[in-house]
Amino acid sequence: MSKVGVYSVMPNTIGSGYPTKSGRAITSTQAVLYDHIEDMKNALERGELDLIVAPPLLISRYFERENLSDGFVGVLEDKKPESLVLIVRSDKDINSVKDLRGKRLGMIENDELADIFLDTLMLKDLKKSYKTIGLSIHQQKKINHLILDIFFDRIDAGVVYMSSFNVMTELNPEIKNKIKILEELKIKGKNFSYFRHDYPLREAMTDVAMGFSDSPRGKLILEIFKTPEIDFCKVEDLDVFDKLYKDYLRLKQHKKK
Repeated sequence: MSKVGVYSVMPNTIGSGYPTKSGRAITSTQAVLYDHIEDMKNALERGELDLIVAPPLLISRYFERENLSDGFVGVLEDKKPESLVLIVRSDKDINSVKDLRGKRLGMIENDELADIFLDTLMLKDLKKSYKTIGLSIHQQKKINHLILDIFFDRIDAGVVYMSSFNVMTELNPEIKNKIKILEELKIKGKNFSYFRHDYPLREAMTDVAMGFSDSPRGKLILEIFKTPEIDFCKVEDLDVFDKLYKDYLRLKQHKKK
């Protein structure tokens, strides 16, 4: 049995009985949901997990690189990168992050990357956190609800993922007439998957993941993880998140009181 540690993604039994290119079948793969990233880190270090699935910023911050080996990531169609975007209503005269002062802002609950992305933009331009410039902040559980809140003028701006924004604009093209993208942070995907550094079935499990889109059961897994395709994910893909967090901490040290 292979054991997968999952953070903030719906847990499921995945990969059961999948044949691999080598001819071996992975007969059982158990997924365990973790509420705290530190618990998942400790389980990996104890050798209790073979694969981890978590937001890349958290992996970057909490996991030692020598404990990880290359894995895979859910990406958009044609393997396009995901993006985190700051979107605003087009009729609110918001042309830079400075113009957000006093506006109504929507944020997705418990999304640290979105929080740091927006705070970094504010710290660069205003040397202040977005939480201290008089914004009315509204927390949302679902990204599509946040986008609709902006569309229906319940809020003025929000941080969302480009994949969700694209889906919503396909369903309702009028959204593009009322909402514009102000800032963007390109990322490879919402959640990265890495193997334990000494896991012997890494190549076989990677074969399984890369073949998800070729089988009905694999497509179901892609639906669960809300991604249309799978691509390779190298450990060095975390470097961009190292830099983002380092820059954020540096800017935070010089913020105005």
